This record gives sequence, C-alpha cells and structure tokens, in this order.
Amino acid sequence: MLFCLSHAGGVATTVYRSWQAELAPEHEVVPLDYAGRGVRSHEAPDSSPEAVVEDVARCVARQVPPGDPWAVFGHSMGAMVAYRVAARACHDPALTAPQVVLVSGRRPPGDRPVRPLGATSVDDLLADAVAWGGIPPEVGARPHLARPLLRRLVDDLRLSHDPPGHAPVLTCPLHVLWSDDDPLTRTDRIGRWVQASNGYVGFHRFAGDHFFLGDGARLAIPLVREVLRQTAPDRRPVAAV
Repeated sequence: MLFCLSHAGGVATTVYRSWQAELAPEHEVVPLDYAGRGVRSHEAPDSSPEAVVEDVARCVARQVPPGDPWAVFGHSMGAMVAYRVAARACHDPALTAPQVVLVSGRRPPGDRPVRPLGATSVDDLLADAVAWGGIPPEVGARPHLARPLLRRLVDDLRLSHDPPGHAPVLTCPLHVLWSDDDPLTRTDRIGRWVQASNGYVGFHRFAGDHFFLGDGARLAIPLVREVLRQTAPDRRPVAAV
C-alpha cells in the first residue's frame, strides 16, 4: 500500500489520480487528502503542522493491518508530513514501520526555508507562485484568474513548516527526489537528508522548477515503481537505478 501526500495548495486525490492505474496491479495507491481538502472538504482544516501529522498518522494506522507492508510518497509539504509520519511509525511499537519513504521537493528536516514564506495574502504570494512553477506565467499576469488558485495555498503554507522539535531518525530506506533549479531547496544542502535515516538513502535529481515532476507528479512513477520493487519485504534494499 502506497500512501501519497500533496504539496501545499494541492489535493492528493486529484494530483495522484493516475497513479493507481500506472502502478496496479502490484501496488495499491492511496492518496490521502488533508482535512478540509478534496474528499474531506466537509471537515474542518487542521490548525498546525503537528495536527496535520497526527491526522495523517491516524489515517495510515487505520488502513494498515499490523505487520503489513506500506510506503509513503510526499511532495513539498507532503514530504514533510510523510517523513514525520514515517518517523513516528518507525519508533512506535504500536505501529508498523514503512518499507520505504520517498520525499520530493523538500529541504532536509531542520533546515530553514531558502526564503521565508511570509505571504499573508494572495496578492503577496502571486509572484512567488509563478516563480516556483505552481502557476503558469500567463495566468499570473491576470491576477483575477490566479487569486482563486492561491487562496488554498495561503492557508496550507501556514501548515507546511517543520513542526518544532527533533524528529526521530528513520529506520527504513529513504529516497530523496530533487531539482537543482527548485527555488525552494538548496543544492548544497539537499545532501543533509542522509542524516534522516539509518537505512539506505538514495538521491534522484530531476530537471525543472519546484514542480519538476510535472502534472500529477507523473515523472516520479517509474522511479517509485522500481523503489517499491527493490524494497519489497522479501528483498534487501538496494540502490535504485
């Protein structure tokens, strides 16, 4: 079972809609929407990063029978949540540790943002969102079209920073997807992810901006398929090609 978590402003059940068909029948893909988003839009949104992690951890625990293998993929904000949920599972005897964690487009735990994300309005955020690749320049040039896309992003950015305190080190393999042209990460710091796991840590560089994986994160699918194959419970973790 592969849980998938979205970036700030995204909806997992939309972003990862095609993944089930691409990865079936070997893998079951479970996109998890945050409270107040997508299929959970009727629920009250969480109010802190800690609450988001707690909520997702409960969702995972409800769906994974004890001892069953599972994995998690997250991009940007979703990478932070995936890592924190996995770290909790690795050190809680009541939970099953994941077979592998995949994080994408996220600075290492504990690192400060490349630049503060202090925008409090959609107008303040518009130029940044265009620079990240989240909004096409032609839409950004027409603010009346861009503002509806940014309202949810403003709310999620308040939840996307690292929770306070040190997260435990993972005991499972970790794979890091990144782009050296991503304005929200630093090439000279991305290697610090190696400190986040006592297991194998692999790095996979892509080309592009913050959304280097393309619509629906489609460019990650071949890598995810191979990583899941290599880290299956009956295999020893090895480096992905």
